Amino acid sequence: VLILDHRRDGLADVVNQLRRSGHEVTVSHDLDESAELIETWEPSLAVLNPLVAKDGGVEFELLERLQRDVAVPVVVILDSRAALEQARHLDVPLRDFVISPYGTDELLHRIELASSARDHVRALHDKTRDLEGQVTNDFKTDLLSERYFRRLLAVEFKRALRNQSPL
Repeated sequence: VLILDHRRDGLADVVNQLRRSGHEVTVSHDLDESAELIETWEPSLAVLNPLVAKDGGVEFELLERLQRDVAVPVVVILDSRAALEQARHLDVPLRDFVISPYGTDELLHRIELASSARDHVRALHDKTRDLEGQVTNDFKTDLLSERYFRRLLAVEFKRALRNQSPL
Protein backbone atom coordinates (compact mmCIF):
# COMPACT_ATOMS: atom_id res chain seq x y z
CA VAL A 1 0.00 0.00 0.00
CA LEU A 2 1.38 3.39 -0.99
CA ILE A 3 0.29 6.21 1.32
CA LEU A 4 0.83 9.70 -0.10
CA ASP A 5 0.44 11.79 3.06
CA HIS A 6 1.21 15.20 1.58
CA ARG A 7 -0.72 17.02 4.31
CA ARG A 8 1.31 15.20 6.96
CA ASP A 9 -1.77 14.48 9.03
CA GLY A 10 -0.06 11.67 10.86
CA LEU A 11 -1.66 8.53 9.55
CA ALA A 12 0.50 6.46 11.92
CA ASP A 13 -2.49 4.53 13.34
CA VAL A 14 -3.59 3.54 9.84
CA VAL A 15 -0.04 2.57 8.81
CA ASN A 16 0.46 0.49 11.96
CA GLN A 17 -2.84 -1.33 11.59
CA LEU A 18 -2.18 -2.05 7.91
CA ARG A 19 1.24 -3.45 8.77
CA ARG A 20 -0.24 -5.57 11.58
CA SER A 21 -2.74 -7.02 9.11
CA GLY A 22 0.10 -8.09 6.80
CA HIS A 23 0.26 -5.25 4.28
CA GLU A 24 3.55 -3.83 3.06
CA VAL A 25 3.19 -0.06 3.55
CA THR A 26 5.30 2.75 2.11
CA VAL A 27 4.63 6.34 3.18
CA SER A 28 5.57 9.45 1.21
CA HIS A 29 5.31 12.97 2.64
CA ASP A 30 6.21 15.16 -0.35
CA LEU A 31 5.51 15.42 -4.07
CA ASP A 32 9.04 14.64 -5.28
CA GLU A 33 9.27 11.47 -3.23
CA SER A 34 5.78 10.45 -4.37
CA ALA A 35 6.65 10.99 -8.03
CA GLU A 36 9.78 8.88 -7.67
CA LEU A 37 7.90 6.07 -5.92
CA ILE A 38 5.18 6.04 -8.57
CA GLU A 39 7.74 5.77 -11.37
CA THR A 40 9.68 2.92 -9.78
CA TRP A 41 7.08 0.88 -7.90
CA GLU A 42 3.60 -0.46 -8.60
CA PRO A 43 1.65 -0.66 -5.36
CA SER A 44 -1.47 -2.75 -4.99
CA LEU A 45 -3.35 0.27 -3.61
CA ALA A 46 -2.79 4.00 -3.02
CA VAL A 47 -4.10 6.33 -0.34
CA LEU A 48 -3.80 10.05 -1.12
CA ASN A 49 -4.03 12.78 1.51
CA PRO A 50 -3.65 15.75 -0.89
CA LEU A 51 -2.56 19.28 -0.19
CA VAL A 52 -4.98 20.53 -2.84
CA ALA A 53 -7.84 18.36 -4.07
CA LYS A 54 -8.33 19.73 -7.56
CA ASP A 55 -9.02 17.85 -10.79
CA GLY A 56 -6.00 18.35 -13.03
CA GLY A 57 -3.77 19.16 -10.07
CA VAL A 58 -0.29 17.74 -9.66
CA GLU A 59 -1.31 15.19 -7.04
CA PHE A 60 -4.13 13.78 -9.13
CA GLU A 61 -1.81 13.66 -12.15
CA LEU A 62 0.49 11.47 -10.05
CA LEU A 63 -2.40 9.09 -9.45
CA GLU A 64 -3.23 9.00 -13.15
CA ARG A 65 0.42 8.10 -13.93
CA LEU A 66 0.13 5.29 -11.41
CA GLN A 67 -2.50 3.61 -13.62
CA ARG A 68 -0.39 1.56 -16.01
CA ASP A 69 -1.13 -2.04 -16.98
CA VAL A 70 -3.47 -2.93 -14.13
CA ALA A 71 -5.75 -0.47 -12.41
CA VAL A 72 -4.52 0.60 -8.98
CA PRO A 73 -7.39 1.46 -6.64
CA VAL A 74 -7.15 4.81 -4.91
CA VAL A 75 -8.65 6.06 -1.65
CA VAL A 76 -8.56 9.86 -1.37
CA ILE A 77 -8.81 11.69 1.95
CA LEU A 78 -10.69 14.96 1.51
CA ASP A 79 -11.40 17.79 3.89
CA SER A 80 -14.76 19.02 2.57
CA ARG A 81 -17.74 18.19 0.38
CA ALA A 82 -16.59 20.86 -2.10
CA ALA A 83 -13.33 18.94 -2.52
CA LEU A 84 -15.40 15.81 -3.09
CA GLU A 85 -17.16 17.49 -6.03
CA GLN A 86 -13.76 18.27 -7.59
CA ALA A 87 -12.42 14.78 -6.96
CA ARG A 88 -15.44 13.02 -8.50
CA HIS A 89 -14.12 13.94 -11.94
CA LEU A 90 -10.80 12.26 -11.25
CA ASP A 91 -9.82 9.94 -14.10
CA VAL A 92 -8.68 7.10 -11.85
CA PRO A 93 -10.52 3.77 -11.70
CA LEU A 94 -11.69 2.12 -8.51
CA ARG A 95 -11.56 5.28 -6.41
CA ASP A 96 -13.09 5.85 -3.02
CA PHE A 97 -13.18 8.84 -0.70
CA VAL A 98 -13.32 9.66 2.98
CA ILE A 99 -14.05 13.15 4.27
CA SER A 100 -12.26 14.55 7.33
CA PRO A 101 -12.84 14.10 10.14
CA TYR A 102 -12.92 10.37 9.60
CA GLY A 103 -12.39 7.42 11.89
CA THR A 104 -9.37 5.17 11.47
CA ASP A 105 -11.72 2.20 11.23
CA GLU A 106 -13.61 3.83 8.36
CA LEU A 107 -10.42 4.51 6.40
CA LEU A 108 -9.15 0.97 7.02
CA HIS A 109 -12.50 -0.45 5.89
CA ARG A 110 -12.38 1.56 2.67
CA ILE A 111 -8.80 0.41 2.05
CA GLU A 112 -9.85 -3.22 2.51
CA LEU A 113 -12.83 -2.74 0.16
CA ALA A 114 -10.59 -1.18 -2.49
CA SER A 115 -8.11 -4.03 -2.10
CA SER A 116 -10.79 -6.67 -2.55
CA ALA A 117 -12.18 -4.79 -5.57
CA ARG A 118 -8.73 -4.85 -7.16
CA ASP A 119 -8.44 -8.60 -6.54
CA HIS A 120 -11.85 -9.06 -8.19
CA VAL A 121 -10.86 -6.94 -11.21
CA ARG A 122 -7.59 -8.86 -11.60
CA ALA A 123 -9.49 -12.15 -11.53
CA LEU A 124 -11.84 -10.84 -14.23
CA HIS A 125 -8.85 -9.74 -16.37
CA ASP A 126 -7.30 -13.19 -16.03
CA LYS A 127 -10.58 -14.86 -16.98
CA THR A 128 -10.98 -12.53 -19.96
CA ARG A 129 -7.48 -13.37 -21.22
CA ASP A 130 -8.23 -17.07 -20.83
CA LEU A 131 -11.51 -16.76 -22.75
CA GLU A 132 -9.85 -14.72 -25.52
CA GLY A 133 -7.28 -17.48 -25.87
CA GLN A 134 -10.05 -20.06 -26.16
CA VAL A 135 -11.74 -18.07 -28.92
CA THR A 136 -8.49 -17.47 -30.77
CA ASN A 137 -7.19 -21.05 -30.75
CA ASP A 138 -8.99 -24.25 -31.64
CA PHE A 139 -9.13 -26.39 -28.50
CA LYS A 140 -8.44 -29.67 -30.36
CA THR A 141 -5.57 -28.67 -32.62
CA ASP A 142 -4.31 -25.50 -30.84
CA LEU A 143 -4.23 -23.84 -34.26
CA LEU A 144 -5.76 -20.43 -34.85
CA SER A 145 -9.53 -20.79 -35.12
CA GLU A 146 -11.62 -20.05 -38.18
CA ARG A 147 -13.44 -17.29 -36.26
CA TYR A 148 -10.11 -15.58 -35.52
CA PHE A 149 -9.00 -16.01 -39.14
CA ARG A 150 -12.21 -14.38 -40.44
CA ARG A 151 -11.87 -11.47 -38.00
CA LEU A 152 -8.23 -10.97 -38.98
CA LEU A 153 -9.10 -11.22 -42.68
CA ALA A 154 -11.77 -8.50 -42.29
CA VAL A 155 -9.27 -6.20 -40.59
CA GLU A 156 -6.64 -6.79 -43.26
CA PHE A 157 -9.21 -6.33 -46.05
CA LYS A 158 -10.20 -2.93 -44.63
CA ARG A 159 -6.54 -1.97 -44.31
CA ALA A 160 -5.89 -2.94 -47.94
CA LEU A 161 -8.87 -0.84 -49.10
CA ARG A 162 -7.80 2.13 -46.99
CA ASN A 163 -4.18 1.99 -48.22
CA GLN A 164 -5.22 0.98 -51.73
CA SER A 165 -2.77 -1.90 -51.64
CA PRO A 166 -3.22 -5.54 -52.69
CA LEU A 167 -4.42 -8.01 -50.12
